[in-house]
Formats: sequence, structure tokens, C-alpha cells
Amino acid sequence: MVNTHTAYNIAAGALVLVTAVAAAVVFLCSLCLVRRRKDPARSWLVYYKIAFGLFVFAIVLYFFHYLLVVLFDQLYHSDENKDRITTVVLNLRRAGAETGIVGALATDLVVIFALLALLGLGVGINTVYNNGQKLSLDRWLQLAGLAVAVLLGSLDLAVFALREKEFSGAYTDQDHISGDLETLNTDYKWAGGTKAITIAILSIQFACALAVSVNSIVVAVQTRLEPRIKTAVRHLLVCCVLLLLRTSYDLGYFLKYVPLHDKHRGDSKSSESNVCFAVVDIVLSFWPTYILFVVLFALGTKQQHGIWATPGHFSRVGPGDNSPLTPWGYSSSHQSQQSQEPLQSQWNHSRQTSSQQTRDLEREQTRDPVPDQARSPAPSYSPCQVPLPPPAMVQVPSLQSVPSLPSMAPLQSVAPLQAMQPQLDGSSMQPWPAVPAPYFQYPQPYEVSVASGPPPAHFEAMGLYHQADGTPPSSSPLPYDEKR
Repeated sequence: MVNTHTAYNIAAGALVLVTAVAAAVVFLCSLCLVRRRKDPARSWLVYYKIAFGLFVFAIVLYFFHYLLVVLFDQLYHSDENKDRITTVVLNLRRAGAETGIVGALATDLVVIFALLALLGLGVGINTVYNNGQKLSLDRWLQLAGLAVAVLLGSLDLAVFALREKEFSGAYTDQDHISGDLETLNTDYKWAGGTKAITIAILSIQFACALAVSVNSIVVAVQTRLEPRIKTAVRHLLVCCVLLLLRTSYDLGYFLKYVPLHDKHRGDSKSSESNVCFAVVDIVLSFWPTYILFVVLFALGTKQQHGIWATPGHFSRVGPGDNSPLTPWGYSSSHQSQQSQEPLQSQWNHSRQTSSQQTRDLEREQTRDPVPDQARSPAPSYSPCQVPLPPPAMVQVPSLQSVPSLPSMAPLQSVAPLQAMQPQLDGSSMQPWPAVPAPYFQYPQPYEVSVASGPPPAHFEAMGLYHQADGTPPSSSPLPYDEKR
């Protein structure tokens, strides 16, 4: 039969296991995704990763502590022979106490490095606000934070040494197993002479968390007009509130439920409160710290709205980016713009020349026919002089699509087509003004030749591209009325 104390320990162990798995996943992601990149505004990430690693280590130790407590409870209240399981029960209780002592030390170190990380985040926000320049006031603030961290670390090591000394002698005595089971959860925390040092540590932690919160409010007020760091300021304020909740809970719990006059363990009221608060302790002690690390992880992975004093480690075109875009939609550098300017000017000149020559050709075709003697020779064109017309005006055939009929005489490389105009009196045929052959050609340095291989069979059947120059057939007005 599982008693109430064991049931609470099982529930607390399950919550610790779930939190440990989630924290381990986020911690591994932070090692891969959160990078400092030698940015002066991101020095706080070093303290953040150390604190997060210690948090995962501490919560794993607490899981094994609750597991050993449950095993000890089951063996202690079993019907087996007490003499046969005495050694096993003693080892379980000693292991549970040791995991609790080391876990308590790791938890205190987590609070210290979390305070340094939040203090460094506030200094980093000021650095971004001052365009990468760190103020002397921020330097002194960081030095003061390091001094307080050294003081807290020294007190934590002193408490750890006192706990190890006291419980190493207490748990070697096998008669100590017959003690009350309810004191196992908290006796490694509040034993003997460690109570005075513990209350000093908790008080300093709460005061430092309050000071960091005030500093974050001052930073938020000073940088309220800077849009680049609004997201970082919000994350900083949320983290300060979470850390203040954690430290205030620890201090309030110690002052209310841990008596200072007791030498080894608390009274019955303290024992009952420990049973009831086994699950509440996990929710109010571990979860605020876990949420704090998740919020800092989200801020550390941000690039567009993160905290960067030198925004050259990433480049992304956003909605507010005013950099010019190339025709294919990406931002271009200064060198690419210089290389694109000659091409753009050449293309514009080619379009203007093409439109002008197209208008001249249309006027040439609409003139009245004149004799060959009075008519000036047709202007000659070369492929290099005629640029590419707009794609919507001319349909350019490929060289392989020009047919060569067997009955046709050999053609020159580029020859104008002479459209013959019939006369009423049956006199000699007068040629119509020729259409320049290279009208459709690209501005390339080579000449296009129509003398190519045999075209596919379906081109001959359809009669496509039946003119030498590749232009569609044109009809001329007749000098007489068409017979009806």
C-alpha cells in the first residue's frame, strides 16, 4: 500500500522527469543554434549556457533523488527481514541524501549564473542602443555583479561542505535508519549550522534579483524609442519577473516552514508542509527557471529582431529594407550595381535604335513605287547595326526552321526579297521595295545564313517560314479593282 508521502514523491518525480527531458532538448538546441559570434552585445550567452547546463544537471539529480526516496520507502515498510535488507536501505538513504546535496549546490549556482546572464543582457541592450559602445557605468555594473557572484559562490561551497560533513557521519550509523521517513526530503537542506548561511544566501539572491529587475526597467525606459531592441527589452523584463518569482518563493518557503531553532530537522508542521508541497515545489521552483531559459533561447536564436551590436553576421531582405533589388528579386551589392549599369544603358540604347529603325522601315514600305532609275538603292544593314526589337513585334525563327526547296537557286548569305508587282499592260515587272533581311536578327557579331540542312517534314506540309528572311508574307495594294 502506497502512503500519501510516497504518492506525492512519485508525482513530483514524474514532473521532474518531464521537465528534465524538455530542458535537455532545449539545451542541446541552444548549443547548436545560439551563437555569440564575437559580438560585444552577446557576451551574456556564455553565462546563459553555463546556467542552462547546470540546470539540466541539477534536475537530473533531483529525479534520481525522488527515485531513491521512493525505493527507500518501499523497502523500509516492506515485510521482509529487516536484518537482511539493512545494508540496502542504508545505501539507498545515503545515495538519496548525496544526490539531494549535490542537486542543491547546482541549483544555487544556476541562480548565480542566471543573474549574471540577465545583467549582461541589460548591458548588451545598452551597447546596441549606443551603436556598439559599452559605457563605463555598464562596466562597473558588470564588475559589481561578478563580485556578488563570487560571494554567493563562496557561501554555496561553504554550505555544501557543511552538509557533506554532517551527513557523512550521520548516515554511516545503521541505527539512524529507524528515524522518521518524513524528514528525508529536506534534512539535507536545512540541517544544523547550515540554516543561518542558507537564509543569508536566499536573502542575497532575492536582493540581486530585485536589483536586476530595477536595472531592466531603467534600461527599458532609456531605450524605449529604439525599435531595434524592443523585442530584447520585452524578453529581459519577462525573465526578470520569472527569476524574481523563483527567489521570492525560496525565501518565503524557508522563512515560513523551516525553524531556525531545530538542530537537525523540522517539527511536525514543517514535515506536513513538506509532504503537501512536494509537487508545488517543482512547479514554483523548477518551472519558472525552465521558462526563463526557454525565453532566453528564443531571444538568442533571433536574427532579424535579436540583439546584435554588429549586424553583419546575417543579411536578409525584409519588408523594411531599402536596398535596391535586381530584376529577379534579390538584393544586389555595390559591385553588382556597377556591373549592371553598362548592360542596362546598352539595352535601353538598343531598344531606342530598334524602335526608330522600325518606324523608318514602315515609312519606306508605305511610299509609292518609283522606277529603278529614280529610286535610291536600298540601305544595307548588318547584324551588328540592327539591335533586337521588342519580343512582341517580331517572331524570330530558328536557323533550323528555314526551308530549302530543291527548285530554289542557291541563295546568298543575306539577300533581300524582291516582291514583283504585275502591271495591266503586261509590261516588264517592277520590283517592290525590298524588306531588309536582317530585320529579325540579334545584335551578334556573326552573320546568319539561310543555307542550312533539310527542315523537318511537317514544316514543308504546313508551309511555315516560306520567306527567305523569315518575316510573315505581306500583300501590296492592287492598282485596279478586284473582280468580284
